[in-house]
Amino acid sequence: MKPLHVALALLTACLWGLAFVVSKASLVAFTPTQLTGLRFAFSALPALVIAPPKIAPLQLILISFFLFGLQFELQFIGIKLGMPAGLTAFMIQSQALFTVLLAALWLGERPSPRQILALCIGFGGLALIAFGLGHGATGIGFVLVLTASLSFALGNLLLKTSRATDMISLIVWASALLPLPAFVASWFLDHGSIGLAALLHAPLTAFAGPAYLGLVATTFGYTVWGRLLKTYSAAAIAPYALLAPCVGLFGSMIVFGERFGAFEISGVAAIFVSLVLSLIPARQPRVLG
Repeated sequence: MKPLHVALALLTACLWGLAFVVSKASLVAFTPTQLTGLRFAFSALPALVIAPPKIAPLQLILISFFLFGLQFELQFIGIKLGMPAGLTAFMIQSQALFTVLLAALWLGERPSPRQILALCIGFGGLALIAFGLGHGATGIGFVLVLTASLSFALGNLLLKTSRATDMISLIVWASALLPLPAFVASWFLDHGSIGLAALLHAPLTAFAGPAYLGLVATTFGYTVWGRLLKTYSAAAIAPYALLAPCVGLFGSMIVFGERFGAFEISGVAAIFVSLVLSLIPARQPRVLG
């Protein structure tokens, strides 16, 4: 990968890591469905000046549903039901493994032995951290977050196989499909006018969280990530996402005062080893003569 693309992949992972901290903080003021609607209302704002992508409507709907709607609704509900933000940050990154496996089955992409080793070490690190962060987690929350990671992976592959060339247009218009259904669902899930009143009377500062999630983590982050997936194989890009939970881990330590022990520290070290392995360029065969 080119150095600029490596830097963009790392930056995107850091922004996504901080998003878990912002999500937990935002769920104090908003319900999960309200937060989903607000996130994508903000990320859809550029649709006012950006033309729709040249893509089949059904494909756009599927990308919107799996990559954005289902993933984040399940993720937010999981956090609300007791999944710690740090643990959620690591659990959601099982999408990296799902992405590589689905790419192999669907697209015929074969990860190299080194990439497989990097993923195995990375997920070994995730397992160590999950073991140490299990306090307070709920079974249903765990299942919801794991399902969200599978939805993330499906969205990755749909994004990669789309024919859209303007990635920011695709991300913005995929976001634009979600606010209305989310707010309609919120009316039924959040006790109708009671939930609406709570949303309308939320302090203005509470909307800073959804704005970050929408404009920074979604519009910017997914535009960059989608372009990288278009340029490189899923196996080459997926390991970078493993940095996001590390940022979420340290962010939660700073913001929420969470503390972690030997298992978590060992897991973070393993993830960084996997990232280093994924960054090592493939050896080019010698040409004789």
